[in-house]
Amino acid sequence: MLMIGGSGRNVGKTTLICAILRKFASANSIIGLKVTGIRPGEEDSHGHHTHPLTENYSIVQESGENIRKDTAKMLQAGARKVYFIQSTDEQLPLAMKSFFELEDRNSIIICESRGLRHLLKPGVFILISNPAHTNLKSKNVEFVKYANLHLQFDSENHTMETNADKVNIENGMWQLIDKK
Repeated sequence: MLMIGGSGRNVGKTTLICAILRKFASANSIIGLKVTGIRPGEEDSHGHHTHPLTENYSIVQESGENIRKDTAKMLQAGARKVYFIQSTDEQLPLAMKSFFELEDRNSIIICESRGLRHLLKPGVFILISNPAHTNLKSKNVEFVKYANLHLQFDSENHTMETNADKVNIENGMWQLIDKK
């Protein structure tokens, strides 16, 4: 799994994931995954998913109908399948167990989540920080130590796509090419 997390919204997580998918999806069968916590009032950020929660989590396979959702963008960028998991922190282990019953744990997976890093150790973890997110720095600091690559969001140039060249897939596994 290649896991990409960030200090908040609009730091380039989905942009980077889609650039990586466009680079590798034609030669690899890649599963996309977005994992978020259940927080009331965030539907406008994560999209409206009509499936009800089961046991304080839901797993929805993206259909591509709502092109504004991050998961639909992953599908359009070339992911074979994309899933959206929304879960309470307490039920995240069960949600991920259920996900791995749907998809083989050894699949090539690209995942947008920061909080999932507490539960899983991916092959590569990329953390994107926006220095302007001063109120989130304390939460983000705990994830910096886990990051194989820590990127700074450039709000003026929006060049997150160029970082797709820092990863590779070799023998079905994600790898970093350049840690700079």
